[in-house]
Amino acid sequence: MIRRSVSTVCALLALGAAAACAWDAPLAPSANSNSAHALSTSTLPDRAVDTETEDVVTLRRSTPRARDIRVSVIIGPEGGELAADGSGAKIVFAPGALPEPTRITMTAKAGWNIAYEFCPHGISFGAPVVIVQELAGTLAKTKDLRTLQAGYYAQGLDAILLDRSQSVARVSELRDVFFDQPLNPRAAKFYIYHFSGYILSSGFAPGGDGSEDTPPPVP
Repeated sequence: MIRRSVSTVCALLALGAAAACAWDAPLAPSANSNSAHALSTSTLPDRAVDTETEDVVTLRRSTPRARDIRVSVIIGPEGGELAADGSGAKIVFAPGALPEPTRITMTAKAGWNIAYEFCPHGISFGAPVVIVQELAGTLAKTKDLRTLQAGYYAQGLDAILLDRSQSVARVSELRDVFFDQPLNPRAAKFYIYHFSGYILSSGFAPGGDGSEDTPPPVP
């Protein structure tokens, strides 16, 4: 298969088990947030993404999460945002992203991986939706910033981890990552167009080419 080259600052982060959607307590939405307003002033980015299956090296947290963190909020057509405390991540909806008030659930997954799952599974958006991940608290080095990626997964985090150390994952729909230069150069961002799971990676796995062979573990 043909692997696309990664642009100056590439993609990241993670979301998706529909079963998690029923367990959440509502939080107050920040529908008038500056983040949502800023997104509303731009058009929806190019939806072209790499939809090939790829094996990637997962980006790790500096300290593993002991458990999942799940939060929920109602977001309406006016937009808003939702953050999972302690995860370093939030999701921001521009006005018009959702046609009607919708309960949005975000789950920051337990463990070393920077992975997230969102519900309702499968919904798509009419205006920009962006995930923002602070890189403080991760093992991202300066040299990694040019190869960061976000990969989509649909079947739950355990289904995509390919080795015992959970350092290689099989994903699809790679997303380019960009940064808030110069305001916050350690906040990685990427656009999404539908819900399920997203995981951040530091680049392609050695020898990984999207084939069905499991790549060797990465230390």
